[in-house]
Amino acid sequence: KYDRIIVQDAHAYFCPSEDEADIGVDDWTTSDGKVVAPKSFYVDPENIASLWVLWQQLYLLTRSYHDNNAIDRAQAEGLYLEIIDIVENILRGEVGDLNEKYKRPFTSLLSSTIESKSKNAEKPIDLINDFLVKISAFEPYPKYIAEKFDQYKDIISRVSSVTKAVEGKSKIDMKSLSYEQAIFLTKVIFSQIYKILQVVCTGYIMQSNEQLYSAYVILMDQLRELLSRKDFLNIEKDLPPDMPENLLSMIDSMDVWWDCGGNTRMMSLIGTIETEWVRNNKQTFPLPTWFISFITDIDNSVTEYRKINDKNWENILSKIDNDRKKNGDMVRDYQKITGTPQKVIHEHTHHFDNNIQEKDMVLNHRYDGTKPDSFYIIKKGDDFYYNGLPILASKKNTDYYKVFCALYAKLPEGGKVPYKVLIAEIVSRMPEMKNKSDDEMRKFIQRNLTDKNNGFIRYADIPETEDNGHPLISVVRGSGVLFNNKKG
Repeated sequence: KYDRIIVQDAHAYFCPSEDEADIGVDDWTTSDGKVVAPKSFYVDPENIASLWVLWQQLYLLTRSYHDNNAIDRAQAEGLYLEIIDIVENILRGEVGDLNEKYKRPFTSLLSSTIESKSKNAEKPIDLINDFLVKISAFEPYPKYIAEKFDQYKDIISRVSSVTKAVEGKSKIDMKSLSYEQAIFLTKVIFSQIYKILQVVCTGYIMQSNEQLYSAYVILMDQLRELLSRKDFLNIEKDLPPDMPENLLSMIDSMDVWWDCGGNTRMMSLIGTIETEWVRNNKQTFPLPTWFISFITDIDNSVTEYRKINDKNWENILSKIDNDRKKNGDMVRDYQKITGTPQKVIHEHTHHFDNNIQEKDMVLNHRYDGTKPDSFYIIKKGDDFYYNGLPILASKKNTDYYKVFCALYAKLPEGGKVPYKVLIAEIVSRMPEMKNKSDDEMRKFIQRNLTDKNNGFIRYADIPETEDNGHPLISVVRGSGVLFNNKKG
């Protein structure tokens, strides 16, 4: 997973790099540079999955205890203590260094507010989130998570029961609403769906937020019930057909869906709903108290989700900066000792994980004195490089990446390719496109190669024109695609 980690006989050793050894550094160190004795930890992935599932239940209990006045507090307290006992027993086993990092968040839910303040946490849920991030760093396997959800289904069922709101009416009869009422409610519901997807699909880090996940499913069910009305046919037709069924889909897939047209199609439906609402005199209606509380909870969850995302990205970028400084110092020390400059090509992958799915971010720090290539884009192995830097390393399943692969396969050195030839190459790589008409395929190619909002040029972060004054990729109307790959 990381440079300088040696795994031998089920032990992980963190040792000096070759460059450090060359300049006389042979200490065992922690990530912050402190010299320590070597340590090793056993990790049982089933234990990590158990901790992840159980800690989610603690999140639900803690959140509901403070947000839901109707909760059975005695029952919630008993469940909290029961789960904490199971968790602490698991922590006595093979869980890496989590047992060293663990501190019980609070003695009880009743005292959680006071105890969280004494630990410099803004609220109790922050202490729960803190350890959940530490568990997630061990990359719980989806297979084991599914098994543990089944193993602890009794606890999960009891937590679900005790955290469920019991006050007030919890369902709106969509069929009995007037058209004006239904339009207003659709506007409210879809705005919440958009708000949730906007924060989940743009952070590139998945985190655990059971309340937000549940809210999304409930809202989608309500939306579909509204759109099933006979007088909503003109609105229903604009519903994006590929919206995520839930928020536990592959994070890569959701991010790509959002970036490659999902957001645009969502905005199109919002426009349709807003148009109908305006044409019906912008009428508003009182909402049930429970529904207003439901929306307030969503707002709070979205704010919290975004806050944690920002914090995670801040930590990641800080680590990258530290790595860059550390590697730069190492190079200078080497040059100082040897008296000779050294060409360093330093490439490493920072692999960070979140609660359910994982994403890679490839960060390449490159100091390369070789003569630049005579092409703007070249291919090495399975990866593309633009002016020497890798592009779209984690986007290989997207349509725009596949379309560009087809273009490059036909014109690695640049040139012009007729639509007919390019379409045939794309279909050979994407069989699902074989029934599309030529006109549909031309639009598909243009959208995925040159569209400023969703195309390859945008996501590869390529300027509109190169240093020769020409765009890298341009469309020759009615004819084909021009790939200006040759420099000069």
